[in-house]
Amino acid sequence: MFKVVRELKSNKLNMSNITAHCNSRYYRTPKCDKVIKCFLVDKCHPNGLEEHFVLADASIIIVNHNSKKVVTILRARLGQLKRYHFAISRSLKNFSLINEEFQLNK
Repeated sequence: MFKVVRELKSNKLNMSNITAHCNSRYYRTPKCDKVIKCFLVDKCHPNGLEEHFVLADASIIIVNHNSKKVVTILRARLGQLKRYHFAISRSLKNFSLINEEFQLNK
């Protein structure tokens, strides 16, 4: 299940508090730090709600809403970005380059 509860007004991302899972995968850390949007998401996880930060380079950083720990970092595909209900072509820089790099249309 994936349900966007609401868009969050705060786009401040704190990458200093990360889980061991994320820490061991340092190569996933995005080079971009410009947050486009932030969403509160309910995935029916036992640890509660998540905050999903969508970055300008199509990365999504997932943070536990209660503990504020960075849980994981995703390189999003087009379908994943569409879940958040916002105009990708207007919000993401160089979307055609991202589309080409990650082969989102294939």
